[in-house]
Amino acid sequence: MTEQTTAETTGAATEQVSRDAANWAQPVAKLTVEGERPGALNLNVDGKGLTGPLQGFGAMWQKTYRVSLTGAAVTPEEVMAYWKAHLPELMPADSRFYPSMIGVKPGEVVLISATLPSMFGAPAVPVSTGVLILYADDESFSVMTPDGHPESGFNTFSALDEDGVTVCQIQSLARANDPIYEFGFRFMGGGAQQEQIWRHVLTQLAQHWSVEPAIDATNVPLTVTVTVLFDEAMYHVIARTVPEVVTVSMAVDYKSPGFEGHRLICEAWVEKREGRRIEVSSALVDASTKKVVAEARAVYREVDLKRIIGR
Repeated sequence: MTEQTTAETTGAATEQVSRDAANWAQPVAKLTVEGERPGALNLNVDGKGLTGPLQGFGAMWQKTYRVSLTGAAVTPEEVMAYWKAHLPELMPADSRFYPSMIGVKPGEVVLISATLPSMFGAPAVPVSTGVLILYADDESFSVMTPDGHPESGFNTFSALDEDGVTVCQIQSLARANDPIYEFGFRFMGGGAQQEQIWRHVLTQLAQHWSVEPAIDATNVPLTVTVTVLFDEAMYHVIARTVPEVVTVSMAVDYKSPGFEGHRLICEAWVEKREGRRIEVSSALVDASTKKVVAEARAVYREVDLKRIIGR
């Protein structure tokens, strides 16, 4: 029998059927691009598999860009409807989006024609890629990257109500796809260009509703944040019987994007104990969608802290 602790008690966490299953794309092994997209090139999308932040390279970041539509009499649903309908026009010239004729719907593929910054005086590099619309509802939509995209991960575009003010938000959970893109993001202007793209989109949205844009940007190395959360949850399940332990190792797998305003439940349980070695697992679950956001496995060792500290 395994011991288990839950950061927040809920009887619904074990339900297998999500109430908003229709908002999620169906699982696919390879992407399929259907229909012509005038102006777009389908060079690196059709037939590609999906890649999340776990498959990327380098540091993982949660980047959040927000603008408040202060004074605008508009609801989050109205903002999102406009955002989806005018997605191509909201993007800057160096990063064009081409949705399908069906529009921003779960399971659809958006083609992207972008230009990466020039390097060492060479001309700017054109990039043809795309994203899968992983999730979409009346207030948000999330996209996931395919193999070969500059980034590996998710982007979530949302509109939400905060104290009667509608806020537009773009949030990414991603890392570079490979070492070359990591170098480009860090040292060749790729990261700055990406921030300019999302600032441009939010500025366009604010100006559409005659609001002076004041964009707030926050970049957090999410690997550290989630690891600390898992470590805390797993320690508490061990501390019931073994109060003095140290973390030997931990591995975190990211499964799906987390959404602003959703309640997350962190559960942990002891898998096995052999002498002083304790193996523990943990899961971070979205209470609304029942989707697993991330999973962790760790090894702890029972120690005599007084002896260690007293050395």
